[in-house]
Amino acid sequence: MSGPSLNPDYMIYNIFLNLPVKTLLRFHCVSKSYCMEIDSPVFINAHLNQSLRTKIRLKLLFGEDHVILEAVDLHQRTAVQLNNLNQ
Repeated sequence: MSGPSLNPDYMIYNIFLNLPVKTLLRFHCVSKSYCMEIDSPVFINAHLNQSLRTKIRLKLLFGEDHVILEAVDLHQRTAVQLNNLNQ
């Protein structure tokens, strides 16, 4: 049985929470479900709170055979690998 952290919708929601607004606007046009999620008052409030709470941005790195999630602190110019998403 998969927990909430392995649910694809949960993962997308959490990735969206950490994206800048400009990038979210690009995803707005990808699908109706993304548009509805991004436009929902609950998501907008959660995104604002997440943005105010942290200055750390997440980025996904795609290789030929792997995907890595990193947290990047823009103020200290450091990066930490959080997860290899293919394991």
